Amino acid sequence: MNSSRQQNDIPIYRKKKNLVILLVLATVTVLVLNEYYPFDLYSILDNPHPNLINFDGVKIPNPSNNDQRGNESRHHDLTAIKKRNIMFTKTGKTGGSTIGSILYLYGFRNNLNFLLYPYVNHMRRPELKDIKSLLPPRPGQEYNIQTQHSFFNPDFEHKVFPKDRSLYTTVVRSPVGRFRSHLVYTGSDKKERSKHEDGDKLSFEEVSNLYLDQFVPTCNFSALSVEPLHKSCIKLNILLQYLSWSHFTALLGNHTTLQERVDLYIQMLDKEYDLVMITDRMDESLVVLKEMMGWEMRDILYLRKKPSPENPRYSAATEERIVDLLNIEHQIFNYFNAKLDSHIDHLGKDLIRNSVSEFKEMREGFENRCFNKEAGKTPSCKKYTDSPWGCNIVDWELSEYGKTGDLSCTFLYTRFSDYSKVVSDLQLSHDYTVRDFKYRTEGLKLKDVVERLRNETKQP
Repeated sequence: MNSSRQQNDIPIYRKKKNLVILLVLATVTVLVLNEYYPFDLYSILDNPHPNLINFDGVKIPNPSNNDQRGNESRHHDLTAIKKRNIMFTKTGKTGGSTIGSILYLYGFRNNLNFLLYPYVNHMRRPELKDIKSLLPPRPGQEYNIQTQHSFFNPDFEHKVFPKDRSLYTTVVRSPVGRFRSHLVYTGSDKKERSKHEDGDKLSFEEVSNLYLDQFVPTCNFSALSVEPLHKSCIKLNILLQYLSWSHFTALLGNHTTLQERVDLYIQMLDKEYDLVMITDRMDESLVVLKEMMGWEMRDILYLRKKPSPENPRYSAATEERIVDLLNIEHQIFNYFNAKLDSHIDHLGKDLIRNSVSEFKEMREGFENRCFNKEAGKTPSCKKYTDSPWGCNIVDWELSEYGKTGDLSCTFLYTRFSDYSKVVSDLQLSHDYTVRDFKYRTEGLKLKDVVERLRNETKQP
């Protein structure tokens, strides 16, 4: 009988032993995976569908559950892979469209998903309650890139683009350059001329000073108190609106001086953003972005669609006046201009200097192939006769190579406002089959561009 019992016990013992081995192997596997792809086991237990996050009853794909898709064989730095998602706050008149075009092209090449409101060009200030209005990513995937015009909302961004998985970036510009560009872009210079009998005879600098007069009572920084900034002052310092001045300073209350609030505000921005690019140093900024993300040089190529050889110059007195009225922007610019130097020091000055030199040469060659520079100045000269640039501005036309030889040329030449229409079609279709959507180049349709871009990526 004892012999019979032992024979019956053996299978049970073996089963227990096998079960223990399986549990040990499972535990080791979980620990190894968590080392390279961190996750929260308790969150998974609480949420049986880890691909979804529940925002007030609305489920959206979970960005922290990162699906390692696309062309990653070229990424050797694990940190670069973990920071593959990008939250870009696109600010006004800072070269944001150039950076946005780069991000859109990178997203297309790597089959990534964009966070945006469909078929429009501005997200305003995204809120969690508005999540239903956003363009959903393709099924089972997460958001990878945000690049529409938007006002930074940290409560929203932190949920959709977790900081440990995403690189937060934006771009700022010297106040004098941004003000000049904004004045022309909005037509405020023409409106100011129309208020005066001899407005047509006024110089651009005179018009600029007349426009600034209205802001003196509310934006003279040296005379401002601890009271909240007047809305007209924020309108002039529009960068504050994009970068959530009201949100951050509301946390501080009115128990500090204005300068103390500015200092704390800049510290908050520094904590939020991994990289603040500088328009005035665009090539350096893009090379630093490339290094942070583990990209290739081609991933940051851009085209100057309307380059201006000579910007109009203000007198020293006018520039000083602009800096005083846009003083907070001026402080933000100075801080992050110095911070860019710190990034370069950290990455290595020689590396960045050599990379920038290589990039400039590569980008110039790319531009020369994409454009027919001999036939571009005259056709669009008339459009700009009222601007301070006069006919110095150039609107180059795509060359035959740019139209058919390299689809990146056509893509980067497209109006930025058209990208949201393109992305909306692609993500909503789920399979990259889209209705015909013509680019500025007649006869070249979006589906052809996308197919060619994807084929280019697959090539060794």
